[in-house]
Amino acid sequence: MSIANYTRTCAKNTPGNAKILITEKANIASVTIDSNNEVTDIAMDTTTNKFHELQVKPNTVRRRQEISGKGGVINVKHIVSMSFIGLSRELNDLREAIHDALACGLCAIVLDKTTTPKAWLVGWSESNLGDDSLDTIEAEDDSGISSAEEDMGQYNITISGESGYLDLMFGATASALIVSEDESTADYCDFN
Repeated sequence: MSIANYTRTCAKNTPGNAKILITEKANIASVTIDSNNEVTDIAMDTTTNKFHELQVKPNTVRRRQEISGKGGVINVKHIVSMSFIGLSRELNDLREAIHDALACGLCAIVLDKTTTPKAWLVGWSESNLGDDSLDTIEAEDDSGISSAEEDMGQYNITISGESGYLDLMFGATASALIVSEDESTADYCDFN
């Protein structure tokens, strides 16, 4: 791959993420990637398996990549963190389901908050299907002591994994389908 010019766009930088959906990596049959290296479609192994939207505490989803390398070999650590408000049995059920899924790995779709929102596929690589998923968890919850402790009474979770590939951006059309929550066309998604 040769180095090419990069032209920045004159647009407002809007950090943050609006939405996260996750699934077990084994649920994905294939990912269609176009010549621009953008995701255009995802096929699930059955019609009942989907990426499931998680309703997290607003402004807590963070997608990060930490990249290191030497001599043509890179290592990318994919990191997705989020927080949930209020500790509950349902949240414990979700936590257990995520723990159980880590054995085979998770993939996530994260929708950012840029002016023209883009979706990102995290934990997928066509080249190394078995090893590039999100397979590590760090989690904690703390009930807090008083109602004045704003960041207490929530569950914080970080899922991560390592690969030799960057997160994949969805193409404009596929991203727009996720923004509009169009389950008839983005049939791999289950929105709340």
